[in-house]
Amino acid sequence: MWPVGVYPLGSIKCHLLVSHGAAVLIDTGLMGAMRELKIVMGKLNLAPTALKAILLTHGHLDHTLGLAEIRTWSGAQLYAHPAEQIHIGGCFPYRGPARVCGWLENAGRMLFNYKKSIRPTVGG
Repeated sequence: MWPVGVYPLGSIKCHLLVSHGAAVLIDTGLMGAMRELKIVMGKLNLAPTALKAILLTHGHLDHTLGLAEIRTWSGAQLYAHPAEQIHIGGCFPYRGPARVCGWLENAGRMLFNYKKSIRPTVGG
């Protein structure tokens, strides 16, 4: 059972937090995030502008794929640690065995037509 105001968005690794008519999205997940977000916010009678912020836990593709689309739709501010920008932009220099992760992320960016997002807001 989820606490009041917490809405997990399917299996796409993100959660919508809602309180007093305003919302914050934690991560933007993989495919389907935008669709599920619109459904949940519609059921709650929340306009896109009710989404005030997006908080990224980290910049891996499975947490950021819907980022550009959701920001364009809502105008929400993005908050992430500045060190994550290199991941969000697809420029992290994976080394050693971790290079496999980099190859998978690059393949995912091409396959899903990933749109790089502008720099996150630093601070809170």
